[in-house]
Amino acid sequence: MMQNGADIAFRDDECLQFHRFFFEATYLLNHGEFFFRSFCNYLNQTTMENNRKPNLTEEDTNRIITDLLDESYIQDGKRKLARGAVGEVAKKFKMTEQNVRRIWRTLLIKREEEGTYHYSSKKKGNLGRPVMYDREELESAVADLAEEDRSTLRDMSRSLGVSLGYCHQLVRCHKVIMPHTSALKPILNEENKLKRVLYASERVEDLNRNKVWAPAYNEVHVDEKWFFLSQDNFRYYISESEKASGNIRTARTKHKSHIMKVMFLCAVARPRFDDQGACRFDGKIGIWPFVEWQQARRSSINRPRGTWELKPISITRDVYRKYMIEKVLPAIFDRFPRERSRDQTIFIQQDNPNSHFKPDDAEWIHASTQLHPTMKVVMRNQPPNSPDTNILDLGFFRAIQSLQWKQPPARTIEGLLHNVNTAFNEYDPRSLNKIWLTHQSICDEILTNHGDNDFDIPHVGKDKVERKTGKLPASFILSESARASLSIVNHV
Repeated sequence: MMQNGADIAFRDDECLQFHRFFFEATYLLNHGEFFFRSFCNYLNQTTMENNRKPNLTEEDTNRIITDLLDESYIQDGKRKLARGAVGEVAKKFKMTEQNVRRIWRTLLIKREEEGTYHYSSKKKGNLGRPVMYDREELESAVADLAEEDRSTLRDMSRSLGVSLGYCHQLVRCHKVIMPHTSALKPILNEENKLKRVLYASERVEDLNRNKVWAPAYNEVHVDEKWFFLSQDNFRYYISESEKASGNIRTARTKHKSHIMKVMFLCAVARPRFDDQGACRFDGKIGIWPFVEWQQARRSSINRPRGTWELKPISITRDVYRKYMIEKVLPAIFDRFPRERSRDQTIFIQQDNPNSHFKPDDAEWIHASTQLHPTMKVVMRNQPPNSPDTNILDLGFFRAIQSLQWKQPPARTIEGLLHNVNTAFNEYDPRSLNKIWLTHQSICDEILTNHGDNDFDIPHVGKDKVERKTGKLPASFILSESARASLSIVNHV
């Protein structure tokens, strides 16, 4: 095996010839460029032989014959090829010289037997396996099927009356059918749609005569999420020997409801980078578990009565207000980047459950105005039934949950807290920045669909933009459809 840009595999009968060419070319490289070019031509020919190509058509074969006849001459009553003709034809048609010589020998025999140089293919009529199904009819038939009749390939093959193997070909080879996952989305009434449109329209700014989305560098999104001690199902790969020996880890519990879980409160902002792409602020304000130390009321096999242990607590409005005032606010004042101007306003966005206080809560307003002299914090609610407008629900929680499952399995609440905090700290701020850009794309779709949520998260190629320019833009420009919807909102 030799590697020269791509792996070139040599057959056993070519090994001796290759070694001879290699040592001769190495020796003669210093004595002339001609020998080195001969060695490179040998490598190219070997590569072309190993890359099988489709059979030549009758038209292509006759074109090769015409070029060979143009480069031939008659000597002593026999037709011979001019010097270098085989190489030129092989290069022109991207084939090996061996195949060109084979066509030439076949051509001379055909001339002696039939008196003509014209080539006629022996493969007549329709070749290959017969077409059993019409593809266009199958595509329309699939579209007419009910969703429950095409949830699996086996169900679809049974409903269409075709083989299961052909359904696999339609998905894997022909790619005319593709899997689709339908996510459950909240029901929106007209008032919800209106608030979503207003939410998106308020985030539009003017920049260089263009309508762009606000970069949201002065926002903090907060939300809660349950984190579990273990998964219901865990998928990983095993070797055949592990399966035969039965040495496979199996997690057990009395019931899924017995799996220990803790709710966390998380706050994130948009990361910031300098002109060289270095991170100046990672955007991760903090994550806090809703737990407290309690004494065990009863004895068990694990600990005696009265032992202090961590226990999850219920989330009420008073508990949520306490965490926001005592944990989130100090973390924002401590970690949030300072602006040059003296007064700085930070907007905190929360969702709308009953356990959350309202933005005009008296205790919250008093705490947010007294804790810091120059930073003003304003609470506001996101649109109702709109988890897609929150950065945490949009992708951050799912990302750190995936990182949590990659940590060593936890056995206690302390281990769960350690794994969640490790996942939170290890999360890449560049990925968090991409979620904020995805949030801009979501707002664009909200305007385009007049507040409805019947759309897929758009793909804008953020990785491609970052590879090309070295950094991501602060804002996206509004699409044509979003600008049209925005003009209607502004005239209402």
